Amino acid sequence: MEQRQFQYWQWPGLRWLVLAAGGLQLVSLAMQISDWQAIAGAGIFSAEEWQRYCAREALHCGCSGLMAAGFLGCFVIGQRAKSRRAARRAEGVLLLALAVVWAVGGVGLRMAVAVDLGQELFELAVLAALAAGGGVALWQSARLSKTTSGEETAK
Repeated sequence: MEQRQFQYWQWPGLRWLVLAAGGLQLVSLAMQISDWQAIAGAGIFSAEEWQRYCAREALHCGCSGLMAAGFLGCFVIGQRAKSRRAARRAEGVLLLALAVVWAVGGVGLRMAVAVDLGQELFELAVLAALAAGGGVALWQSARLSKTTSGEETAK
């Protein structure tokens, strides 16, 4: 039986789309920060409105940064993974690391500005999704390690 080399990308051009998506998210993040600085310099908000605006913009910037890190991390994993097991393990570690960064950022945001309940629930939902995704990927990696070649199971 001939052993087939592991292919992370189902379509070869997909890696470049993922890299472009990560780059565009970084550009978007830079533009958001630039707009935030311009509005801060204008001084058009009252103190209470400024707090709400900062909370919304911080969440928006956090989401853009999270997506950029996810896309760029996926690109790196896809370039370096030699087996399905290694890819799943790397994906799980990436998602759990992003969950930790998201949780720390959320705590920092609550310390800096007042966050409303809807935003807090959204942050918790994102944290739960990242943690669950990381756990599932690590579980799949462990399950693959129990097979003989690591390539025969888990779709």
